[in-house]
Amino acid sequence: MSAQIVIINGMPRSGKDTFCELCAKHCIARTYSSVDYIKSVAKYLGWDGVKDERGRNFLSDLKDAATAYCDLPMLKMIEFRDMIEDTIPYTDIIFFHIREPAEIARAKKEFNAITVLIKRPDAEKIASNHADREVEDIDYDYTVYNNGTLDELDWMANQFCNRVQSGYFKHITEN
Repeated sequence: MSAQIVIINGMPRSGKDTFCELCAKHCIARTYSSVDYIKSVAKYLGWDGVKDERGRNFLSDLKDAATAYCDLPMLKMIEFRDMIEDTIPYTDIIFFHIREPAEIARAKKEFNAITVLIKRPDAEKIASNHADREVEDIDYDYTVYNNGTLDELDWMANQFCNRVQSGYFKHITEN
């Protein structure tokens, strides 16, 4: 059985990584960010790893350039998906962190994926680059409201995993 591909997004510090980690407690879940490889290239080019406004702009611009030049972020996501499916065949979910609406639309189609938005009322809204600014500019298939305790988010992660395992999202990916 192929893993359910889930494109996850949300404002910085909304709880995306925490949600993925909690899901991994309840089902077999793996995570990859479409900017992971770009970060390694950025470090090679001198980026200090700080995600301040300057760093976020650099990563956004570098990812745009890599996408335009050779579609590197998409190729790396395909490579990750294939590696997981070849080595861990019983994976329930592969989470792809993607920010940009156009890339989300492409990945949704390419991977027969569902989209999930993590919303947190006090999450910082960043508008200095298009990748962060456009987070809420699309319609997501599923929204997780991270406005409670960690235990409540854990319960939501468990419910989400149960839905994936039961085939709840198949009607979305069949369209």
